[in-house]
Amino acid sequence: MTNVVRSGDPGRLFAGVRGVRVRADDGEQGLREFYAASYGRLVGTVGAVCGDRHEAEEAVQDAFVRLMGCWDAVSRYDDPEAWVRKVALRQVSNRRRKALNGIRAALRHGPE
Repeated sequence: MTNVVRSGDPGRLFAGVRGVRVRADDGEQGLREFYAASYGRLVGTVGAVCGDRHEAEEAVQDAFVRLMGCWDAVSRYDDPEAWVRKVALRQVSNRRRKALNGIRAALRHGPE
């Protein structure tokens, strides 16, 4: 089943929307529709994992920026949303690892 939400407001939640598919030949319009249909759901999922909505929004937005460069290929995947979710979760993981490494480095130097 193919469901495509035609809304320009990515902030709206699309409860119950499943199996969003877009054709590769849809180009930019397909990407816009995919963004509108999946943004809220992705932020909710990533936010549940990381516990911070702001961090989730940043990670999902960064993932969509990366998606823009490879939309032609990713749009042909069975589940392009899974690709964006994976990239966003890696963003969260990488940010947390870097922050922890920074704290460890600061602690190695001891007190002032």
